[in-house]
Amino acid sequence: DQLEPFDPETLDNFEVGLKTIGLDQMLTANVALFWGIYDDIQVNTLQVEEDDMGDVVARRLTLNAAKATTRGVELGLMSRPIEGLQIRGTIGYVDAFYDDFPDAVDDLTNQNVNRAGQTFNYVPKLNTFLSIQYSMPIDAGAAP
Repeated sequence: DQLEPFDPETLDNFEVGLKTIGLDQMLTANVALFWGIYDDIQVNTLQVEEDDMGDVVARRLTLNAAKATTRGVELGLMSRPIEGLQIRGTIGYVDAFYDDFPDAVDDLTNQNVNRAGQTFNYVPKLNTFLSIQYSMPIDAGAAP
């Protein structure tokens, strides 16, 4: 089987942010705003066809969507309130959608559909992270 050709994708990505450290290095705060413009974004899809023998054949294709936009914001905080304790957290919002994608293949019907205005698959709008870590010295030379 010959692979279907597809074009390379391009991304113009713009980001502006601020990184701060305060309270005698006990608090760090970072914020970033981003905006990306894709052209010929590569999208994987499943195409189901019937072969010459009447068997159903599924094949994975890489297609080029015409255009897409991503934009969002991320905030990260890190605190060291006492010696050995570190608390980290982030929250991010992403809006990723197709500006134009007239030849998308519907996985259920195998028909071409226009996905313009639809969001990316598997890209959550909101993402979060939280961790708490406590470290203490251990005397490796002490006998039990």
